[in-house]
Amino acid sequence: MEAQDDNIFELDFVIRSFQKAMRRIKYSKKPVVAAPFGMTLGGGSEVCLPASHIQASSETYMGLVEVGVGLIPGGGGNLALYEKFLKGIPNGVEIDYQAIATKVFETIALAKVSTSGEEARDNNFLSFADGIS
Repeated sequence: MEAQDDNIFELDFVIRSFQKAMRRIKYSKKPVVAAPFGMTLGGGSEVCLPASHIQASSETYMGLVEVGVGLIPGGGGNLALYEKFLKGIPNGVEIDYQAIATKVFETIALAKVSTSGEEARDNNFLSFADGIS
C-alpha cells in the first residue's frame, strides 16, 4: 500500500524494521524457537528461518513466495535460507558455494512451497537439527 502511494520513506522504514527484528531473533543471547504450522509463507517463513531451532508441524506449508507477486523476499529470508543449506552439509565435505547459491536462488525464484514438514526439510527450510511433530 505504501508503494502504491509512492511513500518510499515509510516503506523503507517498515522493511528496515522487519530486517532488524529478524536480526534480533538470529543474534539473540537466548535461544529462540519457532513453531510453524499451517500456511507459513513469505514473511512467516522469514520469521522462522533465523530461529535457533524450529519445531514444525508435520502439515506445515513453508516457502518464500514473494516472487509470485513480483517481490523479492526482503526480511532476510534469502540469506537465512542460504545459511540453512550450509548447515545441512556435514563437516569435512568440500563445499561448492556457487552450486548452493544457485539452488537457493532456484528455490526462491520458483517460489517453491513445501507441503509437509519433511518436504520443508528437503527444501532446506528446516535443517536436520530442527524437529517435526
